[in-house]
Amino acid sequence: MDITLIATAVMTFIGPYITKAAESVAEGVGADLWGKIKTVFTKDKEKEFTQKFENGLITNADLGPIESALIEHLNEKRDFLQTINESLNIKSTNKFILESNLKVAARIREELQPLYMEQVDAGIAVEGDYRNRIAQLERKLNIIDEKIVVLISKK
Repeated sequence: MDITLIATAVMTFIGPYITKAAESVAEGVGADLWGKIKTVFTKDKEKEFTQKFENGLITNADLGPIESALIEHLNEKRDFLQTINESLNIKSTNKFILESNLKVAARIREELQPLYMEQVDAGIAVEGDYRNRIAQLERKLNIIDEKIVVLISKK
């Protein structure tokens, strides 16, 4: 499976976990994956994410940079990639549907990242528009993430 899609699958689980919005299935898998990710997060910026997590300060705007760092490590460290693949335990019978959902989730996350940043600088007249668009995309992402969790969690 494509590394970007693997990273998207990981973010589906660790996103809710590290932003403290965890659901029951995502919480267990998210904690396991985050523990593995922390071992390779050794650069200053990556350590900053770890500290923000431990202090409960991770926001949705941090998820994009975390995913980028994750993709970098997955590309560079084949043993780490193998470990993550084993943790996800993706079944071949669900692979096509899973990849389709992961691509949609990746596209939505990509669309959300600039909106989080633009909302900070938005004037009063358009701030509500940003908030509404972000809420719409987050609702769509939550639906897709739930599908991904079910597909990966199937025995």
